[in-house]
Amino acid sequence: MTPKKYAFIDALRGIAFLGVLACHVSFKSKGLDERVLALLANCDKGVQLFFILSALTLFLSLDSRKDESSRPELNFFLRRFFRIAPLFYFGILFYGIVASSVRVGASATTLSGMIATLLFIHGWSPYWINHIVPGGWSIAVEMTFYLFVPRLYRALNSLKRSIVFAIVACGLAVGIHYVGEYALAQTSMAPIVRRSFLRWWLPNQLPAFALGFVLYHVLRRRTDQGDTSNFARAICGTVIAACAFVGLTLTGVDDMSLLEIPLFGAVLCLFAYSLALFPLRAFVNPLVCHLGKVSFSCYIVHFAVLRTVDRLLPSLGRPEIRFVALSGLALAGTAAAATLTYHLIEVPGQALGRRVITGLERQTNRTRAGVAYGTLSHGA
Repeated sequence: MTPKKYAFIDALRGIAFLGVLACHVSFKSKGLDERVLALLANCDKGVQLFFILSALTLFLSLDSRKDESSRPELNFFLRRFFRIAPLFYFGILFYGIVASSVRVGASATTLSGMIATLLFIHGWSPYWINHIVPGGWSIAVEMTFYLFVPRLYRALNSLKRSIVFAIVACGLAVGIHYVGEYALAQTSMAPIVRRSFLRWWLPNQLPAFALGFVLYHVLRRRTDQGDTSNFARAICGTVIAACAFVGLTLTGVDDMSLLEIPLFGAVLCLFAYSLALFPLRAFVNPLVCHLGKVSFSCYIVHFAVLRTVDRLLPSLGRPEIRFVALSGLALAGTAAAATLTYHLIEVPGQALGRRVITGLERQTNRTRAGVAYGTLSHGA
């Protein structure tokens, strides 16, 4: 059974990408007010919103595919590989060729780093975690997380268990951070490399995924989506989430705080729950939903688009004007390019994955039928 699609989830993905884009545009917008820059910098929590939504949708997907195949775990991994790998490999090829002009924050390409990135294990090395593909650290985290999802789905079968897991995940993130900080401090590694790695790797991001599991169980208990009686609660939740986001920014809960992901993650879960209660048109609309639909492509291509637009856009006087112009042009260019890569790479890749799964299922069924026939013949 194909998992049910929810418009509010697509919209949240679109909003997550808009946050990431705003953050990256702010890096190229010198002269903005410091408080505005701090708020824009925290819009990078769009990545954590992606992680929350990933955990939510994977559990929903596993729900819809219960008992439909002979090898559910293998099929799960195949679906995830063909969902991620085709476009990510395109990113490796693209950014590897034009690395000198569009790469952002990645180190020089090496053969070992290339192999690690191809195998999705680059997330376990401080030097490879953001290697070749800008923002590739999040893909490494996501792909590693997939290895645990089927078992977590069986284990976290209640809201209570999911909450306990979220608490444990937060504790593990803090404990592993201090152990990692101590171990890496004994090396000659540059402090910025060490801090970036400890911020990006999976143990530090685990609370975001854990909160996604909590959100999954909370949503299972909610009333029907779109119920007009939930409109006021959706507005209230959205306002509270926005105020909390700004408040966390202004109080200094930034990217150097171990509380950053749990606190911002909880705020993002509240916002997601609000849109699930009632899909407010300001957020859940065709444009934002389309961005969400192609959000993976948007994430991969926007680094190149933004760098290109930034180089071509002249100074416009006030930094606020240039920020708006740069954001608009980068968004338009990214949406256009991402729509192309979605249809040319992502959709065919997912279709290939489905064909592989179908072929394996047919082979398994034929083998079982042959065994059954042989057993019956022997018995006769």
